[in-house]
Amino acid sequence: TIATNLTAIFDVTQALLPTLLRSDSARIVNIASIDGEVGFQKLVAQCASKAGVIGFTKALAKELWNRPITVNAICPAEVDKSVEFAATPARVPAPQRALPWDVAMAAVYLASEAGVRVNGACLDVHGVGFLAS
Repeated sequence: TIATNLTAIFDVTQALLPTLLRSDSARIVNIASIDGEVGFQKLVAQCASKAGVIGFTKALAKELWNRPITVNAICPAEVDKSVEFAATPARVPAPQRALPWDVAMAAVYLASEAGVRVNGACLDVHGVGFLAS
C-alpha cells in the first residue's frame, strides 16, 4: 500500500521533475484521500500513505515556490463508482457521495490556467454524505 500510494508518486515525480521544471507553466496534481486527513481504524497503511502524499505535496510546493510549477492534491472521500464511464449522471442537489466526474473536474481545474494561483493545496471532494457522518 505504501509503495503504490506514496513511493510511486515520489518516484514518478522525481523522474519527471527535470522536464517539468523546463516548462513555462507546469502542474502536478496528486491524488490523496480523506483517509490521509482524518485517519480511520483498520486502514492504517492506507491512511499513512495518503497522509504522506499530502505532506509530499505541501513540501514540494514550498520547495518549488519560485518556479513556474504548482503542486496540489485532491482528497476525495468515498467515490460512487457505480456510474458508467463517460455517462452524465442525473444530479440531485446534494449527492451523498462524490462522483468520478467531480474528482476529474477538480483535477482539470488544478491543471488549468484558472488554478495557477492554487499551490500546496489539498482540494477536498467529499460529497455531502461525508459531512453528515
